[in-house]
Amino acid sequence: MNSYSLRFALVLVACLALTGAAFAEASYPPGPKPRSESSYWTTKSKACDNVWIDMSAAIAAAKLDAAVMEKVNVVLRNGDATRTKSIFDLSRAASAYFCATRGKDVFDRYEKYGSTIKLQDVPNMQAGLDIYCGVSSKLAKGEIDTLEAYISDAMPRFLYLNSLRSKLSPEITERYLSLATTISAGLLELVKIGPDAAALRKAWVEISKSAVAFAGEFYGASPSSCDYYVFKDAQGREWFQFDSAPVNPFVDAATKIENTRVEPDVDKKKVATLLEALDEADLAYMDATGEAVANVIPLLPADLGKKVREIVMKLGELLPPPHKG
Repeated sequence: MNSYSLRFALVLVACLALTGAAFAEASYPPGPKPRSESSYWTTKSKACDNVWIDMSAAIAAAKLDAAVMEKVNVVLRNGDATRTKSIFDLSRAASAYFCATRGKDVFDRYEKYGSTIKLQDVPNMQAGLDIYCGVSSKLAKGEIDTLEAYISDAMPRFLYLNSLRSKLSPEITERYLSLATTISAGLLELVKIGPDAAALRKAWVEISKSAVAFAGEFYGASPSSCDYYVFKDAQGREWFQFDSAPVNPFVDAATKIENTRVEPDVDKKKVATLLEALDEADLAYMDATGEAVANVIPLLPADLGKKVREIVMKLGELLPPPHKG
């Protein structure tokens, strides 16, 4: 058990009076960061945020007298300040780790320019890729008749992809806008083609090349981006997905064709090093949260203090077991 997990365990034992609580093994290493969890960096950070929210709600609902609430608010503000600093450290560690798991080339881009991409740009990239995935899904399912309406409704949202607020070099900015424009122009071209499934899927091959390149060069190399997958079929056609099960947009659903995931070339030593840093940052955020809660509990009435203890006990379940030496 490292210093952070030991400190947090002591906080739990001291302020929560844990008796017989079992610490479940944490997921190690962290799994992919799916879109459904895009608001959080890791499982532990999500649990910390939920504990803080639940505790704050319980305190607000208790309607403490003004003198007690004033003292509690001071501790809460200090706790928020400590947690904010800690989450910034965690965000940097998590971004580097997740980018490294996507391949050497993606991590190189993250170090060169991806780490400077503003967080406000990342949802716009993801929204554009979401629309791409929606079109892919319709092509795979043979929903050709509804494709034009889908693209028409989605295009206003897709245009945000062409609005880059990050300050990148002129060459990299030009590359970003070139790929984004190619994808958006390709979508409009599909509308011109009309309900011709074969022609639509043929055009989608080139659009998909740009989507795969955009994901690897910009979205995947950005802070707070979620994991994605690139697949290739037996004819060498590649496409992008957020889902892990391949759905080939170049053939109808009834056609049997071999699809394989394009595995990234990963620097395993780099990933292991970054994982250690992420683990430390993750536990530091738990430590900051646990200590902040521990400082609040003595100020609360007994019944409310007991309720807050029960809330924060959830974090104990995420502590890793002692390392075996």
